[in-house]
Amino acid sequence: MARPKVGVTIALLLLVSAFSLGLGLTLPLMQVEKLYFFTQTPSLLEVIGTTAQSGDWLITIAIALFSIVFPLVKLSVVFITAMARDATTHTSPLF
Repeated sequence: MARPKVGVTIALLLLVSAFSLGLGLTLPLMQVEKLYFFTQTPSLLEVIGTTAQSGDWLITIAIALFSIVFPLVKLSVVFITAMARDATTHTSPLF
């Protein structure tokens, strides 16, 4: 059985990592129970919105920076690096 190309593996891992980042931002982080009947399951985006509405800007910026901005920048840099074409051979490292 032939091994898959490294480029295909990198492309699939980039797709999975982008999908996982989206899930991590939107799915509930924790479950908070108030009394017996009321529960809350805030997502990361809801936590950021709530801290911004309450006026805690330092915490809001820190959470957004380390949970959204840095992962997006890192994913973008990896994607651009993977898709960059070598100037001498005119080929993509993925293919």
